[in-house]
Amino acid sequence: MKLMHDDEIILFFLRNNNLHDLALCFRLLRNQGYNISSDIFCKFKDDKGDFKSSLVDDVKRMLSLYEAAHIRIHGEEVLEEALNFSTTNLTSMMKSTPPLSRSPLGKQIQHSLEQPIHKGMPRLEARRYISLYQENDAAWSDTVRTLAKLDYKLVQTLHREELSDLSRWWKDLDFAKELPFARDRLV
Repeated sequence: MKLMHDDEIILFFLRNNNLHDLALCFRLLRNQGYNISSDIFCKFKDDKGDFKSSLVDDVKRMLSLYEAAHIRIHGEEVLEEALNFSTTNLTSMMKSTPPLSRSPLGKQIQHSLEQPIHKGMPRLEARRYISLYQENDAAWSDTVRTLAKLDYKLVQTLHREELSDLSRWWKDLDFAKELPFARDRLV
């Protein structure tokens, strides 16, 4: 793992008290291989050592904490507690608030509870998020939406071209005539 030596990022973690921002940065940096300490989440605990009950008020913060807790390393008790805390509260929010379960945020929570972001295939997760954010116009700007769709379509076109090249290559090999006992299909 890479070690973080950038003073600006360390100061960001020390100064920032927004759980959503911290959890998102933590998750993104850990995914890139940086060894960020899980102790940054200790500031969100009360005197008893439990996570503050005021965190439950904001669904996005809870979802960010839940996703960040999945990027834990064996022995990180803070993230184990965060995972238990966020899972319990997100599950109870989904059951107790029917309008939430029908909203785009509720769909995102439901999917995250079934399969966290980092366990999914990046392109499929991106496609799912594009459709979720289309339902919620306030979540992002038209420019970001357009760029996300263009990026997805560019990659889709690249995959189509690669598949076409592979199919052409397979037909040029003509294994059906040379090996009639084998299946004539590209695996």
